[in-house]
Amino acid sequence: MQVASNSRGSLVSATAGNIPSGIPGLLGMQTYYAGPTGWSVISDIDDTIKVTTTSDPIGILRETFVEEPRAIEGMPELYKAIDGILKTDTPWFYLSASPYNLYPFLREFRDKHYPQGTLVLRDTSWKTIAGLLAALTMGTEEYKVDRMKKINKWLPKRKMIVIGDSTQSDPEAYGEIYRTFPGWIRLILIRKATDTAMFGLGEKNEPARFEKAFRDIPKEAWHVFEDPNECVEIVQAKVKQG
Repeated sequence: MQVASNSRGSLVSATAGNIPSGIPGLLGMQTYYAGPTGWSVISDIDDTIKVTTTSDPIGILRETFVEEPRAIEGMPELYKAIDGILKTDTPWFYLSASPYNLYPFLREFRDKHYPQGTLVLRDTSWKTIAGLLAALTMGTEEYKVDRMKKINKWLPKRKMIVIGDSTQSDPEAYGEIYRTFPGWIRLILIRKATDTAMFGLGEKNEPARFEKAFRDIPKEAWHVFEDPNECVEIVQAKVKQG
């Protein structure tokens, strides 16, 4: 599959050639040409923009294999607003601990609800239910830190907005990357998952947890929210600030 070079901010579609008719699967791709500077967004998927209930194994299986994929209330509208604020040449990255087996499933979900962007998934495969649950729940902080370091190598001069939730280790991972690459991350937004208490994870929403995760990070650089609408003005102010 050949992709021609293009100008920054352009999205180019390509389709695999010389494929016999009737072959199933994803045979097309889109390539986004990002310039070296400007704004960019890294977003978690599970329980940030998509209902997954990662703190409950039964919930993970239900939301992955039984229920129609559901967007977190208010998040599609927030992402549309952010996309409008940042305007042209804004690469989006959707970072998940899901294995690549779920790529078609998550791509369809993203296309339906959110701005176009690169899906960054675990370089692993699962053959059993236990394998899927392990991929989604074990070592997620280390995995996300590693992937964000890779994105930093691609776009070290970008200004990043990172968005996650409180169910797993997004605050800790984002805090580590903020400190590792000073000035790269400009804003951290964390959705407080208010249904976590039913799974015995209420302590993950405690203020002390966030204060520890974001130690040595200016208070104006991170925000924990329940209503996505409150983030729009925060993003506008940060972008205006530069």
